[in-house]
This record gives sequence, C-alpha cells and structure tokens, in this order.
Amino acid sequence: MERLRRADGTAAGAGAFDDWGSLSAIAEFLGETPGPRPVSELWFGNHPDGPTLINDGRTLGDLIAQDPKKALGSGILYAFGTNLPFLMEVIAPDETPLFRFIPPGNRA
Repeated sequence: MERLRRADGTAAGAGAFDDWGSLSAIAEFLGETPGPRPVSELWFGNHPDGPTLINDGRTLGDLIAQDPKKALGSGILYAFGTNLPFLMEVIAPDETPLFRFIPPGNRA
C-alpha cells in the first residue's frame, strides 16, 4: 500500500496499484491528475496495513486515541471500543468485475 493524498491535503488513504485498476477513477476521486500506474483500491480507516493519515501527519488511530468519545461518538465507543468498526474501501477496476467476495467477520 502506498499513501495517496487528497488534492486539498486533508487526508491520505492507502492505495493499491494493480494491473486491473483504473488509471483515472481514484485520481479523479481525490481531485488529482491521473498518473501513469493503475490504482485498484483506496482505503480510508484505521487498518494496520494502511491507516489513514490526517493533515497533521497523525494516523486516524492516533486521533481516535487522543479523544475517543469525540472522534467516534459515545454509541460507537460503547459498541466497539476504540477500534474503528469499518474500513471504507474504494474499488476502481478498469473493467466491471464479475464478482466481489467479502468474507464474513474477522476473516475479511
């Protein structure tokens, strides 16, 4: 995974570069000019393989740890603790995929 930053510099997600990815979709989503390599995925969240970086260089996990209730809200904090309960993944295939399988629970 490699950091891909929004054009306004507010956040950086983790991007995956694969041959099946799009040359322009994620770049346009980020407000950037398309580059020479296809980008297949962009992650925003606190996944250990690619945590989001916020504009001051901290990870999203650092921001949550600083003030969990403010960052997540009391309902999410009560239900999931300080773990962000989702990963936003933008998938950008160059062609329409035949299927996408997401395993249940902790196997995802």
